[in-house]
Amino acid sequence: MEIPVYKKSTDNNSVSIVLMDEIFVGFGKNIGVNVFDQNRLAALVGYKVNKNVKIEAGYLSQILQQGKRINDKSVFQYNSGFMLTTHLSFDAVQ
Repeated sequence: MEIPVYKKSTDNNSVSIVLMDEIFVGFGKNIGVNVFDQNRLAALVGYKVNKNVKIEAGYLSQILQQGKRINDKSVFQYNSGFMLTTHLSFDAVQ
């Protein structure tokens, strides 16, 4: 989800807040008991430099379920950190 803060999110020099939640699950015969793989949550601030370049930066939290079990219990790994992304968009050559 992207929320414009300053100007429209489609305008150059616009600022937006980006909220993101990605859930990864596995499918197929080789998955076993570990269907849930990971979840990534992020809160970012985006800045659209021009029609081709957008920069986003903010906080990322990640939860991973390991494939191994300890004492018959699932093992989870918790990570957090800073996320910086650059989106480049180019028009197709006519």
